[in-house]
Amino acid sequence: MVLYQPDLFHTYIGHEQFVNFSNSIKNAYIEVYKMASNAKNTIAIENIETLGPPLYTKAKNHGQLLRIVKQFENENSTYAPSSWWKIAPSCDNIKDNNDRYNGDDYSFLNLVGDKNIGVTSMVQDIDFEKTGMVFHLPIFLIQGSNDILASKNLNKFYFERIKAPRKGYFFWFQMLLIV
Repeated sequence: MVLYQPDLFHTYIGHEQFVNFSNSIKNAYIEVYKMASNAKNTIAIENIETLGPPLYTKAKNHGQLLRIVKQFENENSTYAPSSWWKIAPSCDNIKDNNDRYNGDDYSFLNLVGDKNIGVTSMVQDIDFEKTGMVFHLPIFLIQGSNDILASKNLNKFYFERIKAPRKGYFFWFQMLLIV
């Protein structure tokens, strides 16, 4: 939306920016395999090898890889405190909790797709290095320094080549670059 109708926005702020989801999944696979090998985590290594390298046609395989990614992110990151995420009392009930849970499954399935049940990935064809290099408004990206899936190894290179009136790239709680 920012690329096609910049007049509707003042600034774009992206958090853990994907540039190309397919490349991010492939990179995550390589990174967690290295981390598991370095940690001599035989269970993770076996699970990664059983999955094989992406790209996957089943949502289940994406989910299995992302569980391993989360395991290593949890071991190497400090998340925002849970006190930052409070559910409003009016939404803290069985129905709304079930809706949030089911909505997460629905969103994930549509994000990654599943060939066997005919769901096309919403992100499989997105490549911002081809379609998102020029912004007509300021752009700021916030990056977790230990994020594996939306890796700084991929999105920092993208950011450096973006053309924008003003741009900034920040690590979580640590400013890196502002132009």
